[in-house]
Amino acid sequence: MYEEVPQFKVAVDQLEYAGPRPLNANYSEAQNILRDAITSALIQEDVTTQEALDEAAERINGLLK
Repeated sequence: MYEEVPQFKVAVDQLEYAGPRPLNANYSEAQNILRDAITSALIQEDVTTQEALDEAAERINGLLK
């Protein structure tokens, strides 16, 4: 199979490290909060990485209660 489509090997090899997403109703929202925090830390000069992640953690912890 890999001889015909060598790219399949990459996908199959990645399965070794794959895992399911957490079973939480708010996971999608938590993922969005974290994505936005990382983007903010990278783009905004007045926000440190630690500040962005601390705020994200606070918001995500609120979702999990």
